[in-house]
Order: sequence, then C-alpha cells, then structure tokens
Amino acid sequence: MKKFVLGFAFALMASFTFFCCTDPTGVGAGLLREDQANVVFVDTFKILSQTVKGDSVQVFSPLGALSRHLFGRMVDPLFGVTEASYYSQFVPDSNGTIFINKPVVDSIVLVLPVDTIGFYGSRSQPYTMEVYELDESLSRYSTYFSDTKFNASNRLARVQFTPRIDSFNVNVFARPRGLGDVVSFKLPAQVRIPLAKEFGQRLINADTSLYLLDTTFLSTFKGLYLKPVGNNVGMMSFNLVSNRSGIFVYYTEDGVHRQFRYLLDLQSNGVPLIPRLSSFRYDRGNSILGKYLADPSKAQDYMMVQGLGGAYGKISFPSLSKLKNVIVNQAELVLQVAKVPGDDPVNFTPAAQLALFYRNNDDGHLQLIDDFILAGTSTTTRFGGTYTAGADDNTPGTYKMLLSNHLQKVLQGKINDPNLYIGVFPRSEKASRTVFYNTNNPNFKAKLRFTYTQLSK
Repeated sequence: MKKFVLGFAFALMASFTFFCCTDPTGVGAGLLREDQANVVFVDTFKILSQTVKGDSVQVFSPLGALSRHLFGRMVDPLFGVTEASYYSQFVPDSNGTIFINKPVVDSIVLVLPVDTIGFYGSRSQPYTMEVYELDESLSRYSTYFSDTKFNASNRLARVQFTPRIDSFNVNVFARPRGLGDVVSFKLPAQVRIPLAKEFGQRLINADTSLYLLDTTFLSTFKGLYLKPVGNNVGMMSFNLVSNRSGIFVYYTEDGVHRQFRYLLDLQSNGVPLIPRLSSFRYDRGNSILGKYLADPSKAQDYMMVQGLGGAYGKISFPSLSKLKNVIVNQAELVLQVAKVPGDDPVNFTPAAQLALFYRNNDDGHLQLIDDFILAGTSTTTRFGGTYTAGADDNTPGTYKMLLSNHLQKVLQGKINDPNLYIGVFPRSEKASRTVFYNTNNPNFKAKLRFTYTQLSK
C-alpha cells in the first residue's frame, strides 16, 4: 500500500529557501516584449474527478510523533464507520525509584488531557473506552503507519464517559511522591480512567531493577492499547504531549498516602523517546463511499474526501497537455460542495483545511504540491483550501486552491503523473470530511481558472 509520509516540516524549510526562484509568475517577467507574448485566461478546461481509496498515513517515526490522537468509532451516514484507537508505551517519571515496606495501591488512574479543538461531530456525546495491556513491544526506532496493529489481551478498564471541554478542580498530593497535604488544583479538560488495581500493584511490586532504565522497564511493561467501543456521531481528540498526561498510582506506604506518575510522553530535543501512535480502521458497509470504492468503474455523482486515511478526490485535466511553450501566471481550482440526501450537515461539517497532493516520480508516494508548501504559515491566503459557505441555501459552498507552481512543472514535463489528489490536512490528526459535486455536474461544475502567457515559438 502506498504510504503518505509526514515530511511536511522538512519540505517546508527547504521550500522557503527556493521560493523566489520557483514562482512561475516571475519567470522571465522582465524579458518579454509585447510582440513576443500573449496573456490568455481560460476557465473552460475539462476536469475529470473520481473518489479513490486513501493510503495509510505515517503516525510515528524515530524523528517525530503526533501531538494529537483522535479517539472514537464514528458512524457517518455517507462514509460508513471509521474507528480511531491508540497505542502507547509508558515509563516511570524518575529512574531508580524504590518502593519499600509493602506499599498498597489505593487506586490507579489513566489521565488523558482533552484536545478541545480536535473534536469532530457532536461534542456532547458519551464515549466508551476499553484499556488493554500490550502483549507486544513497540520500538522507538521504527516507523509506523495507521494500519499497524498490535496484540493486547489483558483488559484493565472499560469505562463510559462524556468528555468535558472546560477546566475543573481535582484534589492531588502536594509533592510528586505524595508527601505533604492534599491540595486542590484547577486543571484543563481531561478524561480520567480508573484502571485495575491489580495492574497498579504489579507496577509498584516489580523488581527494583526494572526502574533503573526505561528499556528494562519496557521489556516487562510493554504499553497500553486504548480502544473505542460502541458508536459515536463524530470523534474526540487527546493531547498527550501535555504535562498533565500519564498514569498516576495512588498508594499507601507506612501509613502515608503517596502517588507516583508514569509518563505517556518523553522527548529529547523534540525527538520522541517512547512511541505513541494512532491506528485507523474502516467499515464502509453499504454507504455511498463504500459503493464507490467497491466498484470505481461506475459513475459517481460525488467526489468524497476524508481524513484519517479515508478517501481522496482524484482529479485530472486531460486537455491541459495541449498547451506548449507557456508560462503559468495563475491557476486556481474551484470546487462546489454538495448537498447530499441523507447527510447530517449539522454534525459532519466540511473540513477546515484541504490540500492538494501528487505522486512523486521516485516511488509513487503522495506528497504535497509546491504551492501548499510555499504558502508556509499563510496557507489561507497563498494557497486556499478553506471552506466558504454559499450566499444562501440554494448556493453551494466552495473551496478554492492555487496550483500555479505545480501546473508549471507538469507542463515542463518535470512531473510524470499529472493527476492530483485532494485530501484533508493534516490527514493523520483530522477526522473531518467534505463531499463535492462531481466535476462535470451540469449545474455545479468545477472550474480551473487558468491565466497563462503564450510565448512565441
């Protein structure tokens, strides 16, 4: 399966270095004479579209991990079922810890800070989570993709909760080891999952040699698997980079109440030292997307785009190759958002950010087009890809995306595959989706607004 590799950050830095020399609007601008050039505007190019199955996406590498992890089993009336679960290692907050005098666990709690801007769909629904102990080890030196699976058999919890999106008060011990008074703190939104006390007892009864090195600890305690159970109208998100995340063991030793923390995130200069990764699964069933993917040869009324490795919209411009010896001044793709019978537009809103991808010449992997990368932090103004609502209920919303640099390369023969792929961005951290009318819909056609300079032959 093709893999969409998360190399965006590195490509971004490299692209800024060459911005001025890769902008086609400035190529030869001062060298053209009036009798040698002819500026032409066209918006009638034929555009073909199709919904295609998405690739798995990278969710962990030795150089970087996701900061947000989606969770839930989302049932979408048009896209079917998408499930997002999560694997993570954990390590002691401090090495060399020694538990003496037969400590007794009072409780053990998994704390998951809520990413309040990562929700998609309903914000007020209950979720059911099962927590398992991993049977297999993860490796910080491996690269993992969203279709990765690990065995996990020992269930530590099954809890139903409705996530809070506001802060709340919680009583905690004043010092890390719990010596001192219990005090009340106001904490950001988080989910607190009670785990089996037996698991906590195993942690603090473990041989002291396991606490000398993280690698030794992880050879015995391999990690956790968080699995959604039941159906949801959307997904929620956890921010595990937060210093509030972790496993907290509350225990009594020598008549004193204490606590100890295990970390879910550990980094050195931004490099992850313990893996944490999302896993995505799908059951398209009899949904519209399921029918499209089952038989791509059949006519499609819509072009469907979904994050989390769900689906891409594939588009092509068959007559563009007829242009020869031209400079692309500006190229803008305009797509119409569809109103589909049976949809739930209140909960399943159009994606906040879309991007354009192409398959590179080396290995066929999908990568972002230059126009998106060069936009840097000004994506909205210099690339687009954001949703604009229609003026009224009878006017469809739109997305507009600039692709001038990319089409210049296509026309120059620098890119072998001229097809483009529309996807949600960032794809591994967004559960959102968008449905477009087919590009040849007679009432809501897509357009390529194309301005170019025809050079003399």
